[in-house]
Amino acid sequence: MGDFMAIQTINLTVPGGDTPRSANTKINANFSNQAHAASRLVGTSAGQVPLAENTYKAAFSNLARRASDDAITDANNLPSGTRYYLAAGSTNTPNTKHDTAWNIETRQGVSSNVLNQIALGGNNSTAGMYLRNRNSSSAWGEWSIVYTNKNTTVDGNGLLKPSSPVLRVFSDRIEGNNDADIMQAVFTKNGVGDYTISNTTGLRTDGWYITIPNDMNGNPKVAVTLSEKDGVVSLKSYKRIFDMSDFIFKPDLEQPLEIPDGRWIDLRFEELTIDETTL
Repeated sequence: MGDFMAIQTINLTVPGGDTPRSANTKINANFSNQAHAASRLVGTSAGQVPLAENTYKAAFSNLARRASDDAITDANNLPSGTRYYLAAGSTNTPNTKHDTAWNIETRQGVSSNVLNQIALGGNNSTAGMYLRNRNSSSAWGEWSIVYTNKNTTVDGNGLLKPSSPVLRVFSDRIEGNNDADIMQAVFTKNGVGDYTISNTTGLRTDGWYITIPNDMNGNPKVAVTLSEKDGVVSLKSYKRIFDMSDFIFKPDLEQPLEIPDGRWIDLRFEELTIDETTL
């Protein structure tokens, strides 16, 4: 194998140099040896030699539709400087809902153990991006999510919050983020301060699910009642009244009130269920 891999060098010295026949034999051996650049085609496909301006294209192979036997099943085992398709059910991924993900792993620093990893979610209406680091002791840190306008929302009080499908409920309409638009919720106004939102995935059961607009002092501008059954949400807004017996503010059910002009109530819903494509 060593002789096959060696580059054949022509001896041009005289006497004792290569004859034309032996020189051509060496030239043929060099071009026939698939381990030599001279025998490769120029291009960016597998096994080809890229031009200098195209080296970035050859840095990673396109794994967009790789078979399952080419996939990696543990994100901790990605080779350095590569990206691989993560098979469904892979371990050490950032989120079980991002089983089909792209990963890019790059080396940094002096220690060969220090690595950065980037995971990109696939086959989901909201693409997720996650980051983590491996330290010099080869211990992986926790995944951190990158917040974008696809996975966050600005609520009615100007605060940035995590989002799944989020609807802004105005007094006369609803507006949704990308996921909520896909949900295709239906808004119905039943009367003053009385709204129904149907065809939803149901109110979020973890984290926040409603945000009420506040005044300049941080006090809610309305009080609300909220109920949901089988994806149909009933939202009613009222004037706030202070209950002396409980010493808390409550909705005054005798005085319905519209959501103030230019303000809205945020409702957050369960994530959409999207079938992952089997690769």
